[in-house]
Amino acid sequence: LFMLTYVSQVGFVFDVNSFDLIRKFNLQTREGWGLTSMNNQLVLSDGTASLYFYDPAYFSLMRQIEVCDHQGRVTNLNELEYTPNGIFANVYGENFVVLIDPETGIVKSKVDLSGLFPPNVPETYDYVLNGIAYNQASNTFYVTGKQWPVMYEIQIILE
Repeated sequence: LFMLTYVSQVGFVFDVNSFDLIRKFNLQTREGWGLTSMNNQLVLSDGTASLYFYDPAYFSLMRQIEVCDHQGRVTNLNELEYTPNGIFANVYGENFVVLIDPETGIVKSKVDLSGLFPPNVPETYDYVLNGIAYNQASNTFYVTGKQWPVMYEIQIILE
């Protein structure tokens, strides 16, 4: 089990069964925002337009890509989730997620989730969309936000 710190530039590896700390590692980025696993690699976001691909055994950087769409670099990449279609990322402060090609960094799709924003919750940076997790068994996603009183299970159908 891997865990990032937001600003301390330290990550942790825990035993998945006992939760005993196995080791610590340096993030090699300014901040830790999101982390997912993909084909024996860890993929990290740091709030920029970059995604960093690491060897999980030594936490050594293997490669880095810049994420872009038709308008240019996509910054504030936050929570990441790898799926067979690519890497989904929420963009911090926005009500959408993007689907990124992990080889090129090109945004393949943008999914508007603004309809999920809970009623009676202020639309400020304290209450933004901020969580995405993929359920492979059901091919659905769990999405939520900071301080949201709800979590949604949704299916994303790509055209």
